[in-house]
Amino acid sequence: MEISGRKKGCSNFTVKGYIFRVYSSKGETQYCRCIVDDCPSRAIRKDGEFNIKKPHNHLVLANDIDRRQLESNCKKRAAETTTPFSEIVEDESRRFPNAAHMVAFGSIESTLARHRRGSQPAIPGDAQMFNDLLQQHPLYSTTLHEKPFFRNILTALDGSISIVFAGDELLNALQTTTSLHIDGTFKVSPYLFMQFCTLHAFAFDYAFPAIYVLMTHKTQAANECLLRYVLELQPNLNPTVVMSDFETALQNAVSICFPQARVAGCFFHYSQAIWRRVQKLGLTDGYRDNPRITRTVKRCMALSLLPHTSIVAGLQTIREYTRLQGIDSGTVQSLLLYIECRWIRIITPERFSVFDLIRRTNNDVESFHKTLLKRIGLSHPNIWEFMVKLIYIEDKTRLDLERADDAMRIRRAKKKVYILNNIHIINAQAKLNSGEIRIDKYLRTVAHDIPELSTNDTMVENVDDEIDVNVVDDVIDDVVDNMVDNVVENVVEDVGFVVHNVIENVVEEVAFVVDNVIPVRGRGRGRGQRRGTPRGGGRGVVRATSDVSDLSEPPSPPVRRRGRGRPRRGGRGRGNDPQAPETPQVAATTQVPRPLCIICVDTVANTVLVPCGHLFTCYDCAGMLMDRNQTCPNCRGEIVLRVRTFTGIED
Repeated sequence: MEISGRKKGCSNFTVKGYIFRVYSSKGETQYCRCIVDDCPSRAIRKDGEFNIKKPHNHLVLANDIDRRQLESNCKKRAAETTTPFSEIVEDESRRFPNAAHMVAFGSIESTLARHRRGSQPAIPGDAQMFNDLLQQHPLYSTTLHEKPFFRNILTALDGSISIVFAGDELLNALQTTTSLHIDGTFKVSPYLFMQFCTLHAFAFDYAFPAIYVLMTHKTQAANECLLRYVLELQPNLNPTVVMSDFETALQNAVSICFPQARVAGCFFHYSQAIWRRVQKLGLTDGYRDNPRITRTVKRCMALSLLPHTSIVAGLQTIREYTRLQGIDSGTVQSLLLYIECRWIRIITPERFSVFDLIRRTNNDVESFHKTLLKRIGLSHPNIWEFMVKLIYIEDKTRLDLERADDAMRIRRAKKKVYILNNIHIINAQAKLNSGEIRIDKYLRTVAHDIPELSTNDTMVENVDDEIDVNVVDDVIDDVVDNMVDNVVENVVEDVGFVVHNVIENVVEEVAFVVDNVIPVRGRGRGRGQRRGTPRGGGRGVVRATSDVSDLSEPPSPPVRRRGRGRPRRGGRGRGNDPQAPETPQVAATTQVPRPLCIICVDTVANTVLVPCGHLFTCYDCAGMLMDRNQTCPNCRGEIVLRVRTFTGIED
């Protein structure tokens, strides 16, 4: 029996319980020796027949033969199939039980990986080369049942390339689906591609990934090209709802290719974006400790549960609620301003409203991507390893579809609390439609169904980064012209300061309130003196004053104290100096909240506009106003110069 040797291309042979390896050959004749170093046995192999010339000096190696045969079979299967390594080792261990204890998965895994890499195609240099290799190697372009899996390579007008995969059974599920969920992920995509996109169809009340796409770009042209090809694959596809994240390019492409469908964003993405803004504004402590702020944040998240025609009115009711509750501070107003600028004016209520939708989130797609990443085990994997995992996932999904068709439950049952929350929201929506309740009561009702958020939660997707920057620039003019007149007066009144000229503003803008003293660190015992600090064992103190003349003479430093346990020179005792003045107590400093720029609603307002002296914008937005020859958002006066103020507060 022939088994693989330790070196590549070498073979060993088992004869009567002994193992021989070839050390020389001449024509059809092979000269062999025993693998045991001290054994003198030699043999000649010709035409498949062995002729042993010298006997062995050791016993039969039965278990060692089984071990070598087990390893040889594992290597062969790793090179010729796409079966997972752990499954290969388990199968072969059952075939050779006497040698199973001699082979561990951890010790042979790297060897199997090396054999599989040696049998894989070369790593492609670009998407086109990957397409060519797929067509040359059916092992990676067909399903486990040797049915077509690779569909086509698409090239968009902007040069973007997409490679599409789909199995026949799951592709047919698109015929009857009324909801289509689309999402992309970046972590699991191989290095040649920017993202891995999946299109999920719904059948038997379950979501199934029907189409897999590797994309080099995520532009609108690339998404349009993909969706048009999907319609070619399945002409009967006619969804009424298409849900995705808030990528402008993807949503615009969906609107063009499926004009009859309602394009909706994921409620989870919207809620996480609001929570990210709450964290950025420093409202997490208020959310945790102040029930009124908690209710305000939840009502902001509940805006997505309103009809798109009522979202603006819903935001106004939240503003009125904050005013009546006395929490209409600068940070809370900044949160509401962010919703108006970002979500109402840029994304538009039609895109983020999930009113009357049965499925309000894209969590099925997110869960699939998480499972895929877990199975692959690392980000941006080898492209052929990625294809192997994807083929196995497609086969599992096909089996799940067959089980669901047989009325079997393929997912865990929904938790009771989620079912009750959904019923509660549906009942509230029915009452709102019938006019039984008003918008303010509706928001108050459905806000209770939004789960509590931990102050340590972070956003999994940065929705703000998914919005086209050019769209933001186009809407800024509209924000400045139409929104500032209605919002600035309230914001200024809430913040509590209005600056009338440049000089006064620079002074009044200082954000530290100090009770007559500002601490300055002095020299400590055993450390070198810091430049610019007074000598002494305590802390020097500089008096805070608005009059420059008061700082003409520096304060005298306190007398240095002796260290503990050291007597004064010429005396005895513990070194206490009764004449040394006590170190003055340093007053605590408090930081005054700073308002945000009313244009970008992101950076602290730190720039004074000259000559009017108003301070409502950040430095970049002030420069944008000057470049566009626009006026002051508050007084409509001409802007000649911008002056940035520095107070020691990090913008």
